[in-house]
Amino acid sequence: MRLAPLLLAPLVLAGLVPVAALAQGTPSPIPAPSAPARRMMTEMDTDHDGFVSREEFMAAHAHADQLFDRLDSNKDGAISRDEYLAHGGPGGGGGGQGRAERFRLLDANSDGRITREELDARRNARFEALDTSRDGKLSPQELRSAQNALRRDALDPNTR
Repeated sequence: MRLAPLLLAPLVLAGLVPVAALAQGTPSPIPAPSAPARRMMTEMDTDHDGFVSREEFMAAHAHADQLFDRLDSNKDGAISRDEYLAHGGPGGGGGGQGRAERFRLLDANSDGRITREELDARRNARFEALDTSRDGKLSPQELRSAQNALRRDALDPNTR
């Protein structure tokens, strides 16, 4: 089974789904979690309590730290724009222009470098965006809501 897409899905979801989209809407019955949401839950919920804590969420994305180490070719503790583009940093599709835009988004302080602190802050912000109940844990329903919002955004040409 390919775990990388399952573990990357929450990062993609949170990066693409606006917080407002998750918080809007009228109350409705909670839908059953989809198969992908259940798989994400199974992979990340290491204590098997039915929820993903912030710690579990962060640990599930440890591969991002390995990717950071690989992209930081000069080992100075930061990924420069050149390092990011030279190694084909993940780019949201398309060619170099997509990767350059992704770099700009990841470089939160616009200093031309992506640090671990910037990535950790982004991961924490993603967790916050997914945790719509603000209870410090992600439920299968919250993951499902994020998936649904992502699908709506993917089908709406105005969100691109």
